[in-house]
Amino acid sequence: LTAMREQRVLRVSYRPFYLDQARQILLMPYFVKLNERRWYLYGPTVDNLTVKVYALDRMEKIELTEQRFHYPESFSPQEHLATSAGITTYAEIPPCRIVVRCTALQASYLRTLPFHTSQEELETHETWSLFAFFLSPTDEFYRKMLFHREFMEIVSPESVRRQYHDILTRMLSLHA
Repeated sequence: LTAMREQRVLRVSYRPFYLDQARQILLMPYFVKLNERRWYLYGPTVDNLTVKVYALDRMEKIELTEQRFHYPESFSPQEHLATSAGITTYAEIPPCRIVVRCTALQASYLRTLPFHTSQEELETHETWSLFAFFLSPTDEFYRKMLFHREFMEIVSPESVRRQYHDILTRMLSLHA
């Protein structure tokens, strides 16, 4: 937080789960976010100005350097994550309007704990409801859908529905 406040670069020894050894990065910390009981730090590196996400629990060592950076006035954490279903954003997965049908009981859960900030209820019926979201269909989105099990169905777009079908088919083959 000191590095964010003072706009100072961090020297981080970072080891994501998919690497055997940590890599060294010089990180310009922009903002932090708590998601599913983990803290994440967002920012570009000195070598790559793309804002990326880093899990704090995968940082083996953090050093505050004397090197300064300039936080862009035009950058907004809220805008950066506006179409994210969790912590990640990918330029190659553009956001789209996703419509889901859910049971009446599940709709009550969605009304009290929205799936996403873009959530809107389109139709309400005695036994089911339709909701729409504007977000990127990333792995995090599909994991959230899985959380709702058979009580929620993707109606559109067809490409997202097919992708979810493929995920469910692969899952079913593991349990057949």
